[in-house]
Amino acid sequence: MRGETPHHFFVAFGQKYLTEPHPDVAWVTPDGVIAIDAETYQEAREIAIKWFGPHWSMLYDAESFTYRFWPLGVIGTATATTLEKKRVLK
Repeated sequence: MRGETPHHFFVAFGQKYLTEPHPDVAWVTPDGVIAIDAETYQEAREIAIKWFGPHWSMLYDAESFTYRFWPLGVIGTATATTLEKKRVLK
């Protein structure tokens, strides 16, 4: 239901963005993920496409996501109307 806390999804990026810049968002790295606030998987996918085009690799729901493969954790957040970079400490 709208108005409740949105579900979180996480979008990950390919390893090639370690050595070349992401074509849509310069600060994207495969060492971190973007948390997406959306009600459904389809809505989260549409948000990922809006901000990153086809330049992402996986979309995880909160239940199947683990941080162990992303040492920087969440590097940003996205909704249908905003994309925000988080300050990341290495």
